[in-house]
Amino acid sequence: MLLPAIPGLPVMLALLFLTAACGDDTFREPSLWDGPVDPGERDWISAEWEPLWTFGGADDTVLHDPIWVRSWETGAVVWDRGAGQVHAFTEEGEHRWSFGSVGRGPDEFAQVQDIQVSPRGRIYVHDPGNERILVLSAEGEVVERVRLAGMPHSLSMAVLGDSLLALVAAGGAEAPLRVLDLEGREVHRGDLPWEGFRELSPLSRQGHVVSRGNRWVYAFVFGNGWFAFDGLEPVDY
Repeated sequence: MLLPAIPGLPVMLALLFLTAACGDDTFREPSLWDGPVDPGERDWISAEWEPLWTFGGADDTVLHDPIWVRSWETGAVVWDRGAGQVHAFTEEGEHRWSFGSVGRGPDEFAQVQDIQVSPRGRIYVHDPGNERILVLSAEGEVVERVRLAGMPHSLSMAVLGDSLLALVAAGGAEAPLRVLDLEGREVHRGDLPWEGFRELSPLSRQGHVVSRGNRWVYAFVFGNGWFAFDGLEPVDY
């Protein structure tokens, strides 16, 4: 199951699964559209959700301000902005471990913008404030510290095969798509598959990434547009 980043997640954390989907005649005009198909020909899909498990509540002292949740084969990973920590949960909702705190030290976080889980269960924490991506094992131990020195400011990333990191710069970059290896070396620089992206303001460029394996999607925060990729190759959706 693939879950998107969820900004503003309340203290009561719920891992959800899709149980049913049905068509809805309601059509909402997209604010950004550059596709080959008339938007009026698309169907709007609504869904019903049920809680699989919950964690937190009024007496909870583990989670302070959780804003992102990522699913993986053995449960879920949560980024807690309030405490500056990564938390791991089992499939049944049991808390496994916590890692990190707020600061500028080797195992601390200053300005986390994204968190992703690779197919191997490694957790990648994108922290431009400390100019690095911290890589954790499924057990919560540090595996790599990838330097981001000189990298344009980015808000999101995709993990490609546990060895490459694709980042999309929000502004000021001639080529917004940058790919790094785990040594922090840039191995690819390119554009997104829409010429208009460069013309957008840094605010309008902002987006979130959802990925599974080598397939990933960059979706705008402000607007209804997205770009899909298989590795570094755009996918025509």
